[in-house]
Amino acid sequence: MHLRRGYDLAARDANGSSDPYVKFYLRGKVQHKSRIVHKDLNPVWDEQFVLGVEDVLQPLEIKVGGKKDPGVEMKKKKGGGGGRLEKDGCLVR
Repeated sequence: MHLRRGYDLAARDANGSSDPYVKFYLRGKVQHKSRIVHKDLNPVWDEQFVLGVEDVLQPLEIKVGGKKDPGVEMKKKKGGGGGRLEKDGCLVR
């Protein structure tokens, strides 16, 4: 996998920013957690990693969280589209 960047992520901090990271899940278990990009709504991770996939039909769940709300998935920005992630040349919305 190649996690590239996020676009237009929701602000989760009082200062209008966020400290986003991404978690990748298979079968409900975290397989990879990206580094935290501080104070950025358009973060660039540019991380490459390998996921051990036993069943190629098993869905891959991708969640974006923030440092201050680790259990909460980021929501859509007010007044606009939702956040997006770019991985392997694809946009995930």
